[in-house]
Amino acid sequence: MTVNWGDGTTPDSLPGTATSDTHVYTSTISTSQSFTITVTATNSAGPGSGTTTEVVNDQPPVVTVSSITPPSPFVGESVTVSFTATDPDGTVASISVNWGDGTALDSLPGTAISDTHVYSVGGTFTMIITATDNSGSTGQASGSITTVLVGVPTVTVNSPTPNPATTGQTVTVIFTVSSTASVTGITVNWGDGTTPDSLAGTATSDTHTYISTGNAKSQIFTIVVTATNSAGPGSGTTTETVNDQSPTVSIVSILPNPIACQARQSRIHMSIWSGAPSRSSLLQLTTAVQRARLQDRLRLPFQ
Repeated sequence: MTVNWGDGTTPDSLPGTATSDTHVYTSTISTSQSFTITVTATNSAGPGSGTTTEVVNDQPPVVTVSSITPPSPFVGESVTVSFTATDPDGTVASISVNWGDGTALDSLPGTAISDTHVYSVGGTFTMIITATDNSGSTGQASGSITTVLVGVPTVTVNSPTPNPATTGQTVTVIFTVSSTASVTGITVNWGDGTTPDSLAGTATSDTHTYISTGNAKSQIFTIVVTATNSAGPGSGTTTETVNDQSPTVSIVSILPNPIACQARQSRIHMSIWSGAPSRSSLLQLTTAVQRARLQDRLRLPFQ
């Protein structure tokens, strides 16, 4: 006696006295499939058969969400879901992820174990992962994600040191940045028309040297520190008073020296520095020294 279970497996061979048989269907070509079971008994006259049918339903895939990182992402921040998808009676053919915010579903291969997404709005969303097996059956798992709105950074700027400063002196400004999202960059505008300094998002201080106060003896500059995150820029300000350096005068020489008593001219060569030495200029001062009554040669007291 033989039993053909209709699924392509080898028919079972039984003794002539058998009255039953068992079988396990391992797969279907669709979510449900009907199989024809044929039992054949053979005697000296030949074989005789009887049939029946068995309807087998496919087992759906099993999907499990392992983690959502971070569980409460900021708007504009990447969130990652990790998961597993298995099929007890076949293979997982494909996976889709619906992030619940109205964006298009992510289509992944059946071997995928994670997916990432960026939410553009705040709120609570239900994320659904759907696995489809080789028979078309589906299994799902879901998770809840709450996004947090991001505000622009808050920047607090301390008073610079030293304050006041003089031209050519190094000025240091210290600041703190508070942000609910990662700070991507910081700029410091020193207010004197120079190119703003570009700093890393983790910076807490900067330095600068003012080289001029223009036509004034003293000038007040506004320092603006700007930090940027995914929500945009946020700024803080402070002021720095810069005083111009007084000129420095140095006598280089007096020519001629000594001079005769009769009316002659003497040249005094002087160097004048205004502020930093790089701004030096040479002033040639000509003075007329006339001493008609002197009989001898005259030496100036400051030679």
